[in-house]
Amino acid sequence: MRKRTLGTLLVLAGLASLSLATPAAAGSTGAPGAAKEGLVGPRAVVSCVGLTPVPGENIRHSGPGFVVFNEDRTANTVSANVVLKDARPHTRYVIRLIQSDGRDCFTVDATLTTNVQGNGEAMAVDSIDRRAKAVNVIVDTGAKFKTPTYRAPDNFTLVRGSGKPSAPAGISAGATTASP
Repeated sequence: MRKRTLGTLLVLAGLASLSLATPAAAGSTGAPGAAKEGLVGPRAVVSCVGLTPVPGENIRHSGPGFVVFNEDRTANTVSANVVLKDARPHTRYVIRLIQSDGRDCFTVDATLTTNVQGNGEAMAVDSIDRRAKAVNVIVDTGAKFKTPTYRAPDNFTLVRGSGKPSAPAGISAGATTASP
């Protein structure tokens, strides 16, 4: 009986390891690819085209939460699930999911209002522009460009499949998002 139990446990462990490997395999066949990034701030300023940091940006501190980027190649969408923890209580945050082609830099994609503990969550979803190579998220307090402003430290690469975070692209032209 003991040998049978041990054998069953080994089979179950093998099946569990296969199920853990399935998302990576699925990611290469059209299913979502995802990455989690902590937010940084308090003054995120990036170029709308290329998403490169702009001189004067101050992202030396961890922000009050994180973002989970997800690329769904089947639906040709990208999403940013923003989670704030211990942020300002009862505060409205504006979320902009910005693609590196610069076309939707000033579009508010979602809003989030924190509760009495300063916690909140919101999802921003956007169709992927064929010229976009990466995305990032800007989380503004209250209104667009109002400080503090947070972002993910790395851009989320849209390789139509890898779904891995990358260093910011080397393009610096275009409009900027800023917090006065």
